[in-house]
Amino acid sequence: MPRSVFWGMIRRVREISISLCGLLGAFCGQCAVGSGARGDLPSVMELQQLHAKANGGLANIQALNSLVAFGVITKADGESLDFKLYKKRPARMRLSVDIAQGEMLKVFDGNRGFQVFSRRGEKAEVVEMDAAESARLRLDSSIDGLFFQLRSRPEWLEVVAEVEVDGVPAYEVAIGDEAESSYDRLWLGREHAQEVKLSRHWQSEDGGEVVEEIYFSEFEQVNGVWFARLSRIMRGGELMQTLRIDRVRANAGIFDSYFRRPKP
Repeated sequence: MPRSVFWGMIRRVREISISLCGLLGAFCGQCAVGSGARGDLPSVMELQQLHAKANGGLANIQALNSLVAFGVITKADGESLDFKLYKKRPARMRLSVDIAQGEMLKVFDGNRGFQVFSRRGEKAEVVEMDAAESARLRLDSSIDGLFFQLRSRPEWLEVVAEVEVDGVPAYEVAIGDEAESSYDRLWLGREHAQEVKLSRHWQSEDGGEVVEEIYFSEFEQVNGVWFARLSRIMRGGELMQTLRIDRVRANAGIFDSYFRRPKP
C-alpha cells in the first residue's frame, strides 16, 4: 500500500476514533440535584433519579470500575474495521483500531493523551497530544455518559420537549453554553433515561460546519447497567458510520500498564 494511501486512511480513522471514544460513555449516570423543567415535563433531577433506579441504584453504578469492548466500525462505503476499547476509572482509556497493514492506537493515562499510527514492518511513532486534545480525551475516557458528566451543574441543562427518536419516546435536553460542551443537545429515553441521541455542530477540515447526530440503540444490561450496543453517526443528514459492540466485559482486570505511554 502506498504511504500516501496509508496516511490518508489514518486521517479517516482519527475521525472514527473521536466518535468511538464516547461510545461506552453513553450509558452511565448518577442521581444529582436537578433544575426544574417546563410544564408537565420532568425535571433534570427526576430524570437523574429515573436513570439511577433503572441501573440498579447509585451503589451499582459506582461499582462499575472498568469496561472492555470489542466491536466493528462500518463506514459509509461499507469498509469494516475491528476495534478494541478499554476504559478504567477515573478516566483512563486505550483504543486500538485495526486498519489495512497497520493499527491506530490512542491512549489516555489520566493526564496525557498519546497517539500511535503504525504500519506493519515499520517503527511506530508515538505522538503526545497537546493540552487541548488531552482535555477532550479526558472527557471521552470517562466511563460515565454526558448526562452524568454534567451532573454537578444541573442549571446548565433544560428539559425542553418530549419527542420520539427513531420511534422511541424521549426527552430532549438543551445544554447551555456555560457547560462548554462539544454537544448542544442530548435526548434521554423515557423508559430508563439513557442517552438515545446526541447532537453538536461539526466543523470539517475545509472549514464548513454541519450538524452531527449520534443515535444509540440496541440497549442491553451488563452488571445491571444499561448500555447501547449500536451507535449510528450522521453528519448533515448523511450516514457516516455505524459502530457495533459485539462483546463487552464489565469490571475486567485491566493492568494499569495498558494506559501508560506506548512504546514505539
